[in-house]
Amino acid sequence: MSCPAQPCAYHPGSDRYHVCLSGAAGRCFHYGRTCAPEHGCMHDAASGRYRRCEQAEEGRCLRFGDACEPPGACMLDRRDQLLRTCLDQADGRCSRFGDLCGP
Repeated sequence: MSCPAQPCAYHPGSDRYHVCLSGAAGRCFHYGRTCAPEHGCMHDAASGRYRRCEQAEEGRCLRFGDACEPPGACMLDRRDQLLRTCLDQADGRCSRFGDLCGP
């Protein structure tokens, strides 16, 4: 039996994605090595949007493309830095959040 894959989660303080070694209730508590999400939809801190990453390096996107929605619409709520399900998303931004999700 193999272990479940650990999620690649955004770390707001470092503006990078890292493997989440331990997390619940919308946040990661312990981060590991840098990573890039397989789906390629990453948070762009400069614009506050989720955008398709065209070139990632060491957990950071170096070149963003078009807006996207991450799997399950689980997006960073910048008000409290927690991951929440987005109930109303347009152009990579969430205007109304629901329950906690992820990591």
